[in-house]
Amino acid sequence: MWNSSGGDGYYVGVFKNKTLGLYTMHATEKKDLVLVKCTDEIIVFNCKKRDELVEYTKEKLKNK
Repeated sequence: MWNSSGGDGYYVGVFKNKTLGLYTMHATEKKDLVLVKCTDEIIVFNCKKRDELVEYTKEKLKNK
């Protein structure tokens, strides 16, 4: 079972496609998207400073 709301200005809910399967999306636009794969779920959201967020996260994970 999955629910989604998508339209002008927002994408919120659980979506499904062939590549990702089921995933949760919280986005106001379909650009600058970040995909986070957890053990039991996939979360997609948008972030205007996506590249900075990815680099920051990589550094934090490398230092663990």
